[in-house]
Amino acid sequence: MSNLDAVILSAGFGERLRPITNVTPKVLLPVLGKPILIRVYERLQSLNPRKIFINTHYLAEVVERAARNLRGVEIVKEPEILGTGGAIANVARR
Repeated sequence: MSNLDAVILSAGFGERLRPITNVTPKVLLPVLGKPILIRVYERLQSLNPRKIFINTHYLAEVVERAARNLRGVEIVKEPEILGTGGAIANVARR
C-alpha cells in the first residue's frame, strides 16, 4: 500500500449534460458501457492508494449507492458545493 490518498470529484450538477444528468449524476454516466466512477476507481486501484475519497452533493444518494461495494472508499458528502479546491481541502482535513 502506498501513502497516496485519492479524490474522485463527484459533487457537481453536470449542467452541460442536461437533461441526462437530471436523474443520473455525471460520474455515473457510462463510457463504453462502464460508469465513469468505476473507470476512475479501477485506474486508481493500480496506484494502490491508502484510501479513495468520493465527494458528493448533487444526487449524493445515487452516487453513494453505486460506490457502496467499492473497497477502500470513503464518501464525503458536501452540504454545499465547495468547488475543486474546496473539495480537496475538505478531504485533506480527514
